[in-house]
Amino acid sequence: MSEKLYTCPHCGKELNENSMFHGLCPFCHKIFEADNLLTPQTTSPVSAQPNNTFKIVIISLVCLAAFFYMLAHPMIIFLYLIIIPIAIGIAKASKHDDKMKEVRKMIYDFVDEVRKDGFPEMDIPSQLPLILSEGEKLRFAYQSAYCDYRSERTNFGGHSASLSIPTGIKGMRFRAGGFSGSASKSERVLKVLDSGFFIVTNQKIGFRGEEATFDIPLKKISGIKNEGDYLYFYITGRQTPEIIKCDPSSAIKSIVELSIKRSP
Repeated sequence: MSEKLYTCPHCGKELNENSMFHGLCPFCHKIFEADNLLTPQTTSPVSAQPNNTFKIVIISLVCLAAFFYMLAHPMIIFLYLIIIPIAIGIAKASKHDDKMKEVRKMIYDFVDEVRKDGFPEMDIPSQLPLILSEGEKLRFAYQSAYCDYRSERTNFGGHSASLSIPTGIKGMRFRAGGFSGSASKSERVLKVLDSGFFIVTNQKIGFRGEEATFDIPLKKISGIKNEGDYLYFYITGRQTPEIIKCDPSSAIKSIVELSIKRSP
């Protein structure tokens, strides 16, 4: 059985029933009256954490009520299934946009430094499969995508109509009909074929991916064009350009042009 505890009105120490009976505090040695005592509190292992138990009960009841409420209103569950993924997607997109803003600023700052002081010395990243020839130096490396045009064929489509006319002879009918449609055609679509690193050295530009790779000597580049996130490199003696997708394409175009001007 648990023991009742009292508190001394003078020093605030806990007292047992024996001290209360004599009216003398064994700690401060002062006399008190039973009427001045605070309400006794019973201590037991079960009541040692009454606040936490109360909170757990309240939270459980709230969760249970919310569960039954959603069961009674299935539209709320449907809205949550739509809103939550959209909110997560917006948060991820916002985080990606903030990161890309920082990357763009770093590249534009790099272009300004190159225009003032020239290209700095760069080490080859460990994840970049690149071997430089004698006297060749890496000037720029950036994650990008390799693109090219691919043909896509649209399906054949159309519709038909027919008319059945009785001839008056049992078992014989006259049928007339027609068909109209469009033949399939092929369209050239620009597609991303591989991802990897776009590189610029003092002798060439190139791409290193898992499946695609190319090298173009700087002297053979006859033109560069950027459209949106795409860079088109036109090569002397070739009809089709090499296409790279990168952001910001205008700044990377400037880096290639500066490398061409500052190469022997």
